[in-house]
Amino acid sequence: MGKGKTQLYLDRNPEAKRKQIQRQAAINRRPEEKERRAKLNAERKKRGLKGDPRDLGHTANGKLKIVNRKRNRQANGHGNNPRYT
Repeated sequence: MGKGKTQLYLDRNPEAKRKQIQRQAAINRRPEEKERRAKLNAERKKRGLKGDPRDLGHTANGKLKIVNRKRNRQANGHGNNPRYT
């Protein structure tokens, strides 16, 4: 699979890439993000998904289901893609 528009831009603009990495690092340090990741990791462990390339996707009612990684990450709420399936 090829690179997306954003990644191509960041590859050509090292200063923008540096800023993006800093922004993402700040987001990942937030306590609520750490808690969210911990919950998802615990659920993956509980379901025995270690090494499985699929994701746990959120449904509209807040539950988690096993979803293809590509499908889960393209569901971002833009255009015809619903945020939660």
